[in-house]
Amino acid sequence: MGAIDDDEGRPRILDRENLISVTLTPQPAKYVVTHRSSRLLADHLKIGYATVATIWWNPLRAIETIMDARKLASYFAAASKDDSARVDAYFDGGAQELLAQMMLAAACADGDLLHVYGWLSDEANELPQRLLEVHGHHIIANRLKSSSELNPRQRDGLYDMARRFIGLLEEQAYAMSVLPPNRRDISVEGAPDTKVGGSVREFVVEDFVTSTDTLYALSKEGPDSSSALTTALIGSIIDAAQRVARRSPRGRLPVPMLGVLDEAANVCRLPELPAWYSHLGSQGCNQQR
Repeated sequence: MGAIDDDEGRPRILDRENLISVTLTPQPAKYVVTHRSSRLLADHLKIGYATVATIWWNPLRAIETIMDARKLASYFAAASKDDSARVDAYFDGGAQELLAQMMLAAACADGDLLHVYGWLSDEANELPQRLLEVHGHHIIANRLKSSSELNPRQRDGLYDMARRFIGLLEEQAYAMSVLPPNRRDISVEGAPDTKVGGSVREFVVEDFVTSTDTLYALSKEGPDSSSALTTALIGSIIDAAQRVARRSPRGRLPVPMLGVLDEAANVCRLPELPAWYSHLGSQGCNQQR
């Protein structure tokens, strides 16, 4: 889909033949790809302002190691923090690591992000620790066990902050966008799964980065923002693009990707963005603001 924006400093053209990833926020004036256009763009794409998921995305799909989980957790954490908020090195770092450990446990069992939220809401639940042990992640399991055995004040602080990083799942419309149609039941006796689902197809990041599709990541500012999801989604797309580029001829994407990150500070709160701007172009993954 192509569009032109005459505003100085805005992305001018979206190529019809290349892979496009765009971030937008509200305040439209006309149909162009800028921060003003998301509502009219929604009209053009035949989607409503009150979002109903027609596809779902599994953020845990690419997780195979604790390093993968830490990267994904960092995206959710970065998008969930207020720039003016005071950072507590112990609780912020510990909560992010706890979230990563839970994400790895869920990924091992082909679970989803709602499993992670459920475990973070029940500090006594031993299921994630057992899953890590079964899949050979004994060191991570022991660290998770240590977190659950902290004194109540420390433990509750860590779990509460980690839960806040994915707190947007408390809104069902957001939760539906990351849940499969038929959730895998990894419950234990006395702790059943939350039964939420629907008939929607999965958005697979790895397939998207080798396509010629266009993705519009729409969000807004405020306490009801979905920026944690859009940040994790855009970060995961760029990670997947780099993986594909590394195994492609000349180390470049077969289909170039253009990431038009308009209003990136609100929609795509990635600390890595400045570094990515400097080197991703050599891999066929160009970023514009």
